[in-house]
Amino acid sequence: MTRTAKDGIDRRDILTLGGTALAATAVTGSANSATTNSRWVKVTEGVNIAATVSPNGKMIAMDLHGAIWTVPITGGPARRITDDLTDGAQPDWTPDSGTLIFQSYRAGNFHIWSVKADGTDLTQLIQGPFDCREPRVSPDGRVIAFAADATGRYAIHLIPVSGGAPKRVAEADGQACQPCWSPDGKTLAYVVDRRRIETLTFNGEKAIAYSATSGELHSPSFNPKNGQLTFIHLDDGKAELRTVDTLLVKGADVFPFRPTWLANGDMIFTADGQIQQQGAAGRRPVPFEVKLQVAKPFYQKRTRNFDSSAPNPVIGIGSPILSPDGTQIAFRALNDLWSLPIGGTAKPLTRDKFWKCDPAWSPDGLSLAYATDRGAICKSGFEPWRVVRTDRSPTTPGPPWLRPGLGTGRPWPSWIRQGPCTPPISQQA
Repeated sequence: MTRTAKDGIDRRDILTLGGTALAATAVTGSANSATTNSRWVKVTEGVNIAATVSPNGKMIAMDLHGAIWTVPITGGPARRITDDLTDGAQPDWTPDSGTLIFQSYRAGNFHIWSVKADGTDLTQLIQGPFDCREPRVSPDGRVIAFAADATGRYAIHLIPVSGGAPKRVAEADGQACQPCWSPDGKTLAYVVDRRRIETLTFNGEKAIAYSATSGELHSPSFNPKNGQLTFIHLDDGKAELRTVDTLLVKGADVFPFRPTWLANGDMIFTADGQIQQQGAAGRRPVPFEVKLQVAKPFYQKRTRNFDSSAPNPVIGIGSPILSPDGTQIAFRALNDLWSLPIGGTAKPLTRDKFWKCDPAWSPDGLSLAYATDRGAICKSGFEPWRVVRTDRSPTTPGPPWLRPGLGTGRPWPSWIRQGPCTPPISQQA
């Protein structure tokens, strides 16, 4: 099922209803429409740009600052294809180089959209409550492969290039995402749990093409010249564009998105903040220039005096709890636990540098158990409970059986009666 961008309610409508003024101009805007509190900036680099060359080899589509842009293959000024609220990313071309397919958050979830290469006919191809992302158009231009989480975990789906009901074609024992097509359109490759790349033929044959022993795998792609599978391997602070056997790019900070190829065999990819072209003649950047209107917001900036020694109200008081006899309140503030006699003056109880929270009174009102990061951090993120007496005696660790180590929620202490003693126990959020 399809709908054009003008149907229903999108984020532009919501922002308009909320009275929010948008700083960015429309796709057809000009510098003359700039407001008095804004200015135009020129952008020539970006971070984590996804770029793909058109099948006719004339244009490169890329995502930058939430919009889709096109740049001539020789470089130059970029043409804006979508507006800010489209929040478009990871574009892919149809075989005729006339349409771009991309993921967009415009309707409140990641969905698959299309737009003509001239910026017209923006159309939502799929809708619903689930994420649909990383679209890849088949070599014959008939269908789109993408990842969606409709089954509770990501799997690979297909829809017609004109939109329609999705069909699930590949599931895995894990999260399957980032699909790509073989040059003949008979095989899909995709990443599973960022640790292995699986392939699936339309004859139903499934195989593991590559598994990483460490790090993460991203963005598989087939080289149309030789059919080799390429991918991005992130490990130990390095990002490598490679095949199973060969490192393809050296000495560059490669972005984790698939490369594409020109008819002459040159590879187009993104690294070091730029679009790169690499071939027999070496590697060179494809320069681009994006103009963005940036608004300077009007508001009164608050000044803060962090050097003053004068008394100031305490901000950030938390975990207040009343003592059993109703005469005192314990709470946390300024990285300490405090005891406040009602109508009196609060006094700090621990005076140490460790983080602490969730105080709990003992039934006799003489001690507080609390959670802290003092010492080794346990699986739950907190160290064993400690106990402090309200007379500011030194803190003491709780018994060994108090130490949390199970569960995934944030623990806090409480007290129960067990005969003559009242040891604290842990609870899980």
